[in-house]
Amino acid sequence: MAAAQSLLTAVARFRVWADALDVAVAERSGEWECDYDAWSEIYQAWAALLANHPVQGWSATLVTEVLYALARDNECQTMARAIAKHASDSLLVLTDLAFIEGEPDAKWQLAVELGKLVNDRPRVEAALVRMADDTDEYVRRRTLQSLAKAAPHIVVPLALREWANAPEAMPWTRMNVLAVLAEVGAPELPALWRVAMAAPNHYLREFAANMRTAELNATQ
Repeated sequence: MAAAQSLLTAVARFRVWADALDVAVAERSGEWECDYDAWSEIYQAWAALLANHPVQGWSATLVTEVLYALARDNECQTMARAIAKHASDSLLVLTDLAFIEGEPDAKWQLAVELGKLVNDRPRVEAALVRMADDTDEYVRRRTLQSLAKAAPHIVVPLALREWANAPEAMPWTRMNVLAVLAEVGAPELPALWRVAMAAPNHYLREFAANMRTAELNATQ
């Protein structure tokens, strides 16, 4: 298990670096992890791990460290893309594991990659539908985008549920619903456009108006 140990060692070094930062996590910029100068070590160990050890055989400790590193690779998304390229089964198994202990920044990346898969459709759909119930809004948002690509026949009711539950303080939730419904050509879209263009939130009104203008221009 040399590859597994290399990954554990590489992630442990990242943890030491992260813990030594003199800025509290809540006060760091959204890209703070990018300042780490040894990501290449993690990526090399990750590639070797995928090549030599099936996900099904990973220890609980290894799973925890992989999901930790994956969540912090959320800007480059190199790890998520690598496992998706490696094998669809590996991506699906890691997704199952992420439901147990994965952070939102790990789960939404996996949702993005699931939306690109062209095989294992029943398993992909099941994983995405499960992820559409996640407690994190951004995970659900990216999941709807993937469902629009991988399973457009089941995304509409899930999108409408997001619309109905979206608080006024989070207009981007409804913006995403409009974009998803437009992508799949849902008949419910015109009615929601009208609601959005009369909404109290000016960001939502502007987004809906711009979408509507682009739609009308495209038909001319």
